[in-house]
Amino acid sequence: MLKGIKTIATYPAEEILSNISKKAIFEVEINNKKYTSKLNSLRLRTFQKSIRCICCGRKGTEMGLDLPSHTDKPHFNLYCIEGKKKILMTKDHIIPKSKGGRNHISNMQTMCCHCNTKKGDKNPEEYTKYLEKRTRSKQKKRK
Repeated sequence: MLKGIKTIATYPAEEILSNISKKAIFEVEINNKKYTSKLNSLRLRTFQKSIRCICCGRKGTEMGLDLPSHTDKPHFNLYCIEGKKKILMTKDHIIPKSKGGRNHISNMQTMCCHCNTKKGDKNPEEYTKYLEKRTRSKQKKRK
């Protein structure tokens, strides 16, 4: 569970992602309280392109309607469920913003939070080299 965030409802990913559009609004009533969430964010459109982590292949299958502690406006997060663990799926800039990448759907890919943390602000070439070096290092340790 994410710190400071409460999941107030969960839905199959396909159910939410199939409704993504510029004008879509999600409305739900939970415990006599009405919540609305816009379904047009760049993050959700990135998940609509792919629900799999580009690196490790984890698949996001559950959308959590999450309510941060500092607001009464919920938003959707995509999660990969592995046993009892929920792994947050994130949108990643293919070319990092710090290296001139645009905040545009063509520069976005889905990554699990673990892979995204490892990638940091590396561009695709730097990340590929990092992964190759890491793989070689693990292979040496096994021998």
